[in-house]
Amino acid sequence: ASGEDTILKCPASGYAANVEKCEIGDRGAWTFDAAPTGELAEVHTPNLPGIEEVGKFMGVKPPRMLKTIVFRVIDGDPQAAIKWVVAVVRGDHDVNEGKVKIVSGLKVELAPEAAARMAGFVIGYVSPRVLNSIPGVMLLVDHDAAQGGFWASGADKKDHHVKHFNWTREVGAVLRDSSRVKVGDVRNAVEGDPSPRAAGSKLVTARGIEVGHVFYLGTKYSKAMNATFLDEDGKPKHFEMGCYGIGVTRILGAAIEQNHDARGIVWPRAIAPFEVV
Repeated sequence: ASGEDTILKCPASGYAANVEKCEIGDRGAWTFDAAPTGELAEVHTPNLPGIEEVGKFMGVKPPRMLKTIVFRVIDGDPQAAIKWVVAVVRGDHDVNEGKVKIVSGLKVELAPEAAARMAGFVIGYVSPRVLNSIPGVMLLVDHDAAQGGFWASGADKKDHHVKHFNWTREVGAVLRDSSRVKVGDVRNAVEGDPSPRAAGSKLVTARGIEVGHVFYLGTKYSKAMNATFLDEDGKPKHFEMGCYGIGVTRILGAAIEQNHDARGIVWPRAIAPFEVV
């Protein structure tokens, strides 16, 4: 319980992952085709770019707001069509950068604010409508945000938001272009989400200590060093590489959390500083 990491677990299957990596199971149907809930209404929200503050000011709860985060494509062809990836989630959810990379199929980073502003994004007030107003944008929409009903959103204008945002009316036919609009899992999992491994089961949260980790390096360094081997056909190939790290002091902390009683530490024999008979 004293761990620094939040872990989500499936009670039925035993699946477990931290927030950064946790998948989410089937969330059912999504649609952009629902009817509008009213005329689009612009609201002056001075100095209130945050979801919580804006929600209170507008009288809208975070689950009915759209949170829109801008990413910049990196390591790409400067002539490539897609230069920005804009991810949209519900206001009470958080965008997951790793999932954005997976769903978009692109290398991205959170857009530096200065660069985003130069491109035309009004950071803190961005809406999905930038798909039509700024060149080179790919739009990713989380399943829970790709729904009908009442929505509030940024107005793409400093100190302004809008009420009664409607996907089809505000964004239009480009929503059908699968090369520019993708619906998928682009947010952090939370307690109560459907398990990705057992239908009908819900994820629950716990705390955890990260005592070790593994990094997949691929051929990044073997290509740089031209480190090769001969395959079964006698042809040279670059090594696939990986590395791991072990947190020595974290092992002690985790061992104590798992092995203690009312009188204190009960050391596992393998790391006990001494034995008593």
